[in-house]
Amino acid sequence: TENENAWIETTELPQIEPDFAPDEASDDASIADSTAIDRASSPGQSSSLFTLNQDLEVIGEIRGIAPNERVYSCRFMEDIAYFVTFRQVDPLFSADLSDPAAPKLIGALKIPGFSEYLHPYAPGLLFGLGRDADEDTGVAGDIKLSMFDISNPADAKEKYKMILQGLRASEAESNHKAIVVNAGKRLIAFPSDRCYIVCGYDVETGFSRRATISLYEDNAAYFNGYYYGGEGLRGLFIGNVFYAISPNSVNAYDMDNDFAKLGTASVGDGAMPVNRYAYYLPREYPGNPGDGAEIIPFKGGIEDSIE
Repeated sequence: TENENAWIETTELPQIEPDFAPDEASDDASIADSTAIDRASSPGQSSSLFTLNQDLEVIGEIRGIAPNERVYSCRFMEDIAYFVTFRQVDPLFSADLSDPAAPKLIGALKIPGFSEYLHPYAPGLLFGLGRDADEDTGVAGDIKLSMFDISNPADAKEKYKMILQGLRASEAESNHKAIVVNAGKRLIAFPSDRCYIVCGYDVETGFSRRATISLYEDNAAYFNGYYYGGEGLRGLFIGNVFYAISPNSVNAYDMDNDFAKLGTASVGDGAMPVNRYAYYLPREYPGNPGDGAEIIPFKGGIEDSIE
């Protein structure tokens, strides 16, 4: 078209919840969604999967998946959709989309806990980040890492898992820009409460905790406001150097030497994130965030530059 941004088609579907729920493949679009608006387990709540053509007409659907549960995460990999629902246990569903007009569920793995983020790790492997949970009550617990063997999509298995005792949340559960996953570097890294966690994965031995990077000393003002799940902390690697970044500092670590610290650069002059779009710039040390401080818009930087 002459105007590439022209609005072409629209359609209405129930509420689409997790990141990566919409996906476009060949001539058809696939959308996994939740029919529930309320996150509570209300009567009649269930999940659905729809396939649409280029005119956004529904050409195939699966309804009534996992009554009284909500979709927490989703990934499309070739002709297979993987998605997690949760109430008390974590069903990892797999759906065959090879015939868009007739999608069908082909597998459901039920394990305690749930994954709020799914990431294709390597051929035949799907990584999940989420929480452990009480199998009887469904009460969420500590952060849980799962590696799913999806070499047979109809019979997915949780090959390895690791529960990070005492860590209750990570921003990566709701923001995929907060996690670094790279199979070649054996790297799974994400922020958590007052620290940055670096884990590894080996196909023979499973998960390992490679480093716990404390960022409190250089970011006392930031943590006095206590940002749940390490909100605003980021990581990246260049070559064999890993960088843990906060509003106040950039810290470098040697990945080939057990993450030995190489150095720190101070930045930001005590800036603290109000949220991912704005920062406090305190005129003095803010024992009480907001006193003598002003809020300015966040214009570029870590959030915009790290994918």
